[in-house]
Amino acid sequence: MTSYWPSRVALATVGLFSCLVLLSCGKDCCPAPKITYPNRETPQGLLDYYAKSFEDKNLERYNECLWDSYVFMFTPWDWDAAGVTPEKPYWGKTEDVASTEHIFASSAVMSIRFELHQYVTDFTGPDTLLTAIVRPAIDVTIEVPGEEPMTKQVRKSRLHFVLRPDPENEHLWVIRQIQEETMELEARQAAANEPTTFGSIKALFK
Repeated sequence: MTSYWPSRVALATVGLFSCLVLLSCGKDCCPAPKITYPNRETPQGLLDYYAKSFEDKNLERYNECLWDSYVFMFTPWDWDAAGVTPEKPYWGKTEDVASTEHIFASSAVMSIRFELHQYVTDFTGPDTLLTAIVRPAIDVTIEVPGEEPMTKQVRKSRLHFVLRPDPENEHLWVIRQIQEETMELEARQAAANEPTTFGSIKALFK
């Protein structure tokens, strides 16, 4: 009769060794899969980084995208809501980041979709000043207790980005300015959707 003892012993030894390796494996030797994220090494990479940071509600990464002297220029539709004037129709970085923090932290904000579709780009300008005009597709779904969820949709705007090299790292890019322009907003298309502007969403959480 053929004996299977040696092979059984070998299999058991391999199995025991595998279990010991798995049990002894800590975070250093078994790291969690890394999440791929865009980088700011190119102007296009910066725009992708900015959009994803907003969609992911990642304030740290969002803040990294903005130059220290960054400004957001509101459309006249939103001057009153944002508390700005024709003489100074913009927020600086402090106001913008504070509003964005409120958006990300709000329990009423159920989800965010943020896409930037290229409309006109000019990445061939001077090294210190590049521009891009994009058509955003932004959906911010808000649910207030006792009310049906409402999705604020940005579809009729153009965002004019002005980009520059990051003063802290010459190999990276930051946003110097965003100016929003919009056509006349359409009437609400459905009870659950409300056409709006990016600036209006910012002003709502100032």
